[in-house]
Amino acid sequence: MNRNRSFLLEKLQVWAALLGLLAAVYWVVSPWLLPADPTGPIVLLPGSELGGLMLLGLVLLVLAIISGVVTPLSRPEGAMAVVLLGLGGLALRSGPAKFLMWSYGQPLRGMYLQMIVEMLLLIPLLGLAEILVDCGRAWVGRIFSKLLWRDLLAELSEKQLVAIEDIPLPSGKQSFWLLVIPPALLPGAIRRLLGGQGDKVEVAKVKNSPQARRAELQRLAGCLAVGVAVGIVLVNIILQSPARWQILFGLFASFLLAAILANYLFPVSCWCVFWIMPIVAAVVLYACAALGDSPTSGVGLANVRPIFQVLPIDWLTAGCGGAMLGVWISERLREVHIIETLGEPVST
Repeated sequence: MNRNRSFLLEKLQVWAALLGLLAAVYWVVSPWLLPADPTGPIVLLPGSELGGLMLLGLVLLVLAIISGVVTPLSRPEGAMAVVLLGLGGLALRSGPAKFLMWSYGQPLRGMYLQMIVEMLLLIPLLGLAEILVDCGRAWVGRIFSKLLWRDLLAELSEKQLVAIEDIPLPSGKQSFWLLVIPPALLPGAIRRLLGGQGDKVEVAKVKNSPQARRAELQRLAGCLAVGVAVGIVLVNIILQSPARWQILFGLFASFLLAAILANYLFPVSCWCVFWIMPIVAAVVLYACAALGDSPTSGVGLANVRPIFQVLPIDWLTAGCGGAMLGVWISERLREVHIIETLGEPVST
């Protein structure tokens, strides 16, 4: 399969899977997570809905398996974007945060602290979703090997790599869990699975050297810092109203652009850093809200800034999903640049 055709099929596969999962979540799944008052917001810990949090985690993991199976022609970033934006059907059905604020009945500081905990609990869930996406893709690859996306960088010769040395490149693909667990502690089969699809063994050996790991951690820190800073700035600019559509669009657009810029400046192998960006931004903003004035009723609640009326489900879907779509677009553009530099035209 030539690159022109694979690019087109990847795009069609991602958008078709995204629309399908979004519709399924909106019409089938969301009624199970809606509050008793259907106009109220979908919140979990602040609403004492621990069972809802567990159900949300289960839905996320099921979507990860489905996305991995139905998007084998896409790079892993695209499959993860499908999971998170597909889950956005919940955010579309959710009511505004102001209903939660009015019914909370005590200073909002406690509500924001619970939202911080909720965001932090999502990190291991998203890390597990990464693994399930890779498992689904690996299963399809064993049956239909020609349908599995292949990393262009792993197929280039040494001469071709020299020809594109001016293009900033990541050093392969790496899972969230390889970032937090030393690879030497994992069995070989698990290490190969978490290393992503299409990586060469030689690349993995280079990445595990102390110098390469140190350089990678520096790039990860730079990428995360740029993405969080740019995302927060853009969200502050775009969110001028607490309307649901503006909150979702503002988060999506802000972190899509932030991810593209961060990936251009600091290309990294561990793409989990992109879905971590909105989570870090959410924790920072919730902490600022908790440390500031904490109104309980009346005019004080009416004057809460729109940026402090963003729900955790919004950060998870529009924020993290926008960031993953941004890195997917960025990686596609980088691949086009590489191919055109090598003399093979490709249309996106």
